Amino acid sequence: MTVPRRLMTPFTCVGIRGTGALNDAITQGRLPEVSLVAEALHEAHISRIATDIVARVSEKIVTDLPLRGIDLAAAALALNMSSRQLQARLKGKGTTFEAVLSQVRRRLASRYLSDSDMPLTDIAFMLGFSELSSFTRAARQWFGMPPSQYREELRKGGGGGGTAPGAPV
Repeated sequence: MTVPRRLMTPFTCVGIRGTGALNDAITQGRLPEVSLVAEALHEAHISRIATDIVARVSEKIVTDLPLRGIDLAAAALALNMSSRQLQARLKGKGTTFEAVLSQVRRRLASRYLSDSDMPLTDIAFMLGFSELSSFTRAARQWFGMPPSQYREELRKGGGGGGTAPGAPV
């Protein structure tokens, strides 16, 4: 998948440096895709204290996913531990890296689909999927419908909060 040029622009938000003009564009909402990422980063940072390993991994995923993707090894390195140590700590919390990654992707997908007119291919890329078809399969698992239909349902007021309208919880 080719990275859309507008998604390759460096940006700033909580703790990330960039140009003043770019900062202004983000804070004034002129770059909605970047604003969504900034909101997600802020939410991840505020909603959980970074002492919990699951929260720390989630925050790292939110930070790196739209920029360069992330895997277990990269997350472990960023958290100053080996992959095995990270796996063991997550297992101690009753989860896995893959489960945390899926939860973060689901939450971000729901936000991107409800709060923007971003093309589905851009959303797929920002969530770390190499193909739109992979994102569509994941959305069917998460929401019980393809992402385009989920977006339509959200806009009709038929749902929200990351669950498919009419789907069992």
